[in-house]
Amino acid sequence: MIIAVGSTNPVKINAAQIGFAKIFPETEIIIKHAEVDSGVFEQPWGEDVIRGAINRAKNILTQIKDADFGVGLEGGLEQNGFGYFTYGWAAIVNQNDQIGLGKSVDLQVPKKIVDLIRLENLEMGHALDKLLGTTNIKQKQGYIGYVTNDLITRTDAYVGAIICAMARFIKPEFFTN
Repeated sequence: MIIAVGSTNPVKINAAQIGFAKIFPETEIIIKHAEVDSGVFEQPWGEDVIRGAINRAKNILTQIKDADFGVGLEGGLEQNGFGYFTYGWAAIVNQNDQIGLGKSVDLQVPKKIVDLIRLENLEMGHALDKLLGTTNIKQKQGYIGYVTNDLITRTDAYVGAIICAMARFIKPEFFTN
């Protein structure tokens, strides 16, 4: 089975490998990947996070035409009445243009991080690197790994989102109209 991931971020590629291996344990999983345009701002908010994931999943299938599934993963932020939260969306698209969506865990983000993102127009990973003195945290454990002492890493969060997005294809009878 060929899985095309719309990113060169090793966290996202690894999450796809792990997630699909869990879903299809008896199948050889081949991961192909390339950077594709998300069509949203570098630091998306709200529904733009979902749009970015869908765009990545669809765009990668135009580049890697022999893939069984295209995978788009997009991290983002939202504000609600309880504060600021970060999460990731997974979009899985098959060759019939069916889309499965899954969301990772939500994690509260301190206002000081959001202020830095907004003030300096930074993507969250770059804001964290600046604030924490890290280098490329988004391609390592991510914010979630940092604040949970790696009990849950960014890879873990995306694996869950991928499995949830694949529910549409695991149990298609529940998703028919």
